[in-house]
Amino acid sequence: MKHKTLRFLLIISFCLFLFPNMGQAADQPTLIDVYINGDLKFSTSPVYLTATALYSDGTTKDVTYSGQWRSSNLSVANVYRGKVEFGSNTGNVTISFTLANKEASVGTEVIDLLGDISIIPNNIKYSEKSIQLKAQGRYTNGELREITQHVRWYSVNEDVARVNNDGLLTFTGRTGKTFIGVLFTSPLTRDTLKYELPNPIIVTEEDVEKDPPRPSMAYTIKIDGQLDPSKKTNTLKAYRLYIDDSKQNLRKDEVNWYSSNPNIATVDENGKVTFTGRAGKVIIYARDGRYSDKQASVEVLVPYKNESLSINESLNYTPLFLTSPPSLTVTGVDNNGQSQLVYGLEWSSSNPDIATINEQGQISFTGKPGTVTFTAQKDGLSATVQSIVPEDQARILSSIHIVDNLFYSTNPQQLQVLARHSDGFLLDITKECQWQSSDEQVATIYDGKVYFTGAPGSVTIRAQYEGFTDSVETIVRVPSSKQLAAIKFQKNFLSYADNNQPLTVMGIYTDNSSKPLNNVKFHSYRPNIARVINNKLVFSGNPGTALIEASSGNFRDVIEATVYGPQGARQPLYIQINGNLDLYLTTKVLEAKAIFANGQQLDITQEAVWNTSNKNIANLTDKGKVEVLGSGPYRISAAYNGQIAYISNNSYSQFGRLHPIKTNIVNLEELRKAAVDRLARNLYLPPLIDINTHWARKDIELARNLGWLGGYPDGTMRPDRPMARGEFASLLERALDLETTSRSFKYLDTDNHWARESIATIANLGLVPLDGTRNFRPNDPLTRGEMAQILNNLIEVRADRYYPYLDVPPNHPARVAIANVTQAKIMSGMDELHFKPEEPATRAQALAVILRLLKTDPAMLSVLNR
Repeated sequence: MKHKTLRFLLIISFCLFLFPNMGQAADQPTLIDVYINGDLKFSTSPVYLTATALYSDGTTKDVTYSGQWRSSNLSVANVYRGKVEFGSNTGNVTISFTLANKEASVGTEVIDLLGDISIIPNNIKYSEKSIQLKAQGRYTNGELREITQHVRWYSVNEDVARVNNDGLLTFTGRTGKTFIGVLFTSPLTRDTLKYELPNPIIVTEEDVEKDPPRPSMAYTIKIDGQLDPSKKTNTLKAYRLYIDDSKQNLRKDEVNWYSSNPNIATVDENGKVTFTGRAGKVIIYARDGRYSDKQASVEVLVPYKNESLSINESLNYTPLFLTSPPSLTVTGVDNNGQSQLVYGLEWSSSNPDIATINEQGQISFTGKPGTVTFTAQKDGLSATVQSIVPEDQARILSSIHIVDNLFYSTNPQQLQVLARHSDGFLLDITKECQWQSSDEQVATIYDGKVYFTGAPGSVTIRAQYEGFTDSVETIVRVPSSKQLAAIKFQKNFLSYADNNQPLTVMGIYTDNSSKPLNNVKFHSYRPNIARVINNKLVFSGNPGTALIEASSGNFRDVIEATVYGPQGARQPLYIQINGNLDLYLTTKVLEAKAIFANGQQLDITQEAVWNTSNKNIANLTDKGKVEVLGSGPYRISAAYNGQIAYISNNSYSQFGRLHPIKTNIVNLEELRKAAVDRLARNLYLPPLIDINTHWARKDIELARNLGWLGGYPDGTMRPDRPMARGEFASLLERALDLETTSRSFKYLDTDNHWARESIATIANLGLVPLDGTRNFRPNDPLTRGEMAQILNNLIEVRADRYYPYLDVPPNHPARVAIANVTQAKIMSGMDELHFKPEEPATRAQALAVILRLLKTDPAMLSVLNR
């Protein structure tokens, strides 16, 4: 399976390389096939599988959480969103993934080491009816268990008695003596265990003479009745059908009933079948007690169906729901106890005045206070979740504002109206307003667009919305020689959204023309709220209204600049959640902090609004306290003062995989073997004189033992020396044993460099961000930001936040890479708030981050930590 997936990914990568415009067709690509990535092998720890979809345009997509996962044998292993957990039972199990009628599967057999075996019953006497024998095994853990697979039964004398493959012992009716035994061959070790009953079975003439006469006419066994899983119990009857079409019902003591899968249905000695409610195929057998080869069967497939629904997300209200509306998903638990996402739901809202919900589960809050309950329904099942919008967080309309002033033009002027709410939110309501012109002889208005007639006069354009009004006005003069007649701010409304934006003042002339003026003087009557610096409006962040005056010659105009609530420096730059959701604790404790531009930190754990993406897996019991109820991916959020932060467990951030490393680039299995072999040698390495007190001493010694690097001839490592870009390419290739046959990309400045092959390898693997110069600069120091970008191309994660440091703003070229390697715990900041991406990476840092990359794989972690 692994090789098939690898070939599949290589083919797709090659196609995308040759045809870079694949996937840009106008038609929606169709699903071609699905693949399961990863091998299924027994493990006491969860095994994480992922699913990939291949589309008709050659693109692939991770669909691990989009389809349905199923286990063929829940007694051996169960699966939830690709996470496979093995139980204590042995047997064959197949894990399948289905998406839009496409299916992929992987399977394995779980076995245990057997110590010895025995036969039950062990005191057998002659019987006219067949006797069911059972092989019982005692495993190395002391557990006794019936063995049904990998066993072979035998009779020493088949003239006296025979045993079939199912352990059914049938006497022939002849006299004599025989021994009965069983052989078990371990599929793991291929060793064979043998057990033979110590006492022989002796059949005498007297035993045989007691047998009733056997039917002389040939017949077959038939079952009367059908299996209907919709009913809890069904009753079956067995009968003999003779060659003359006559029938004879079998008495209770003449028939042996048994079920192929008691987990799905059981059958008693009277033929009464009882369904357990679980899904799957079951066969009910009726066997003639006298003849092991005469039997009949009926089978049925009990369909999978959901028995309960639950909404995953919590809905503790935050005003951010208005700008980033949440959507809901539902988990269903089927009759096999497996969980999966449910689609095709019918959604409803109990109070549309508070919030509505569409058929995809997308919520739209109106901002009004109150309580609303959302309900999901399907196939007679339902689930609900409630959200309460508090009075003090309700969005209340406060005023409306026409954004721009009115200026005469022969072309129509489009006006825009914004509705300001109590939380400062601005909403465009231009289309919803009622418009009015004070003099339609001068100007008319339609949907916010003003049409001047050309007639002189003054005109006021008024907008009305839910009882609020705003207006703008102008004067159309009788044209005369062009002279400045007045000045007017281009805008009619200034808010914090205009912070650091230039102010434009228009000159209005006697010929009705207008144009921006230069050399305008500005004055603020409340500079503690807002000032004008270099013609730009600068808010202090304090709430309130400042009156801004513009003057040019003898002309004046004023405008109000208003801030609603603290802004700017009074607002946190971002918020973050501190904690670890992957600790082996049932209750996780998290902390939320607000980070300000000056580096100040404020604990907001109690003030924040907390939510979970899946309360069926992780429920919030209090502010910042998470109770883990099950396994699977989940994400916790905290919202505060218009900001939101997230923290997730590895299962979420790593798309359900056990580690984030791209195994199509890094061969972890071979690296593990090499590391075990290398570390077992206990090689003597000369001590280095400059690392004894260094923070990375253990990492440096481990890297030396792994053969990554040695030291300098003078016995030093120089751990704090900046690492050159060429050096890092060589170290990375050697440490990860990177290989590629491609040499299609080549740098212009590496031909004569000692690390040119290593540079070519990492470049052609797509690990190095490219620029337009085609120069690698191999002797330049490697910066921490560049190191993050290279490492990011070796992993697949989704970061909880993409603004984790004060010195990595949203426009930084390495922002995403730094966020991802921080998420994977491969790199961290130089302190809690600063990453210092432009600083050179040291030799010690380079070694440490590569080791941390490998330690994200739990198996490699156990090897390196020995």
